[in-house]
Amino acid sequence: MSEQAENREPSYVELEKVLRSYLSDEMLLIPLREREWLILGTDRLLAEVETNEGDMIERGETKEALVSLATGLHQMITEEWGGDCHVAVGEPIIPTESLVYAVATLRETINLGRKFHMGMQVHMPWLVHLERLLSGIPEPVRSRFMDEMSGRQDLFTDPETVSTLDAFFAMDCNVSETAKRLFIHRNTLLYRLDKLKQEAGLDVRSFNDAILVRLLMLLYKVTKRK
Repeated sequence: MSEQAENREPSYVELEKVLRSYLSDEMLLIPLREREWLILGTDRLLAEVETNEGDMIERGETKEALVSLATGLHQMITEEWGGDCHVAVGEPIIPTESLVYAVATLRETINLGRKFHMGMQVHMPWLVHLERLLSGIPEPVRSRFMDEMSGRQDLFTDPETVSTLDAFFAMDCNVSETAKRLFIHRNTLLYRLDKLKQEAGLDVRSFNDAILVRLLMLLYKVTKRK
């Protein structure tokens, strides 16, 4: 599913032409709403990542293939069309049984991605479970939680801290892999994490504190506390 960002040029017609020229005859482009389309493709799209023995790929490998397809689609749109859009992709379904549910899930995924992950344009349903849960919490409850964490949310006004934490969580809290991703020395990363612990009393190398910081980061983005 792809969605053109609001108030962006070029036009809907131009984007639709780009999409139709990109899709093969085996793929369907279905308009859902203004600036929103559903693209249906066959499971042959995953054929290139099948195992050497010809067996079907595992679920985790299917997700990796879908991420690549969605990323490639987004890259093509931004390069050929020139505008900005959001793309969400779902796991294989039987259309006659699950199409309505799939559309609702993809639409929800894009909405959650735009709400909690500004700056990202490719969104996966299986990566927004926590965001879905937090979105369902009433605003007064979210605000009270942020008030109870008074002072700690100020950490998220520092771009270096935010980028460090984003990478740390993306790499499953693995210090070595996070340092590689950030292109910094492992000791530099440890210094940043120790600084966070000293200033906020939160050690993200601890399971409970990591959960708390992750929640704070997500809620900060939607409450827009400064």
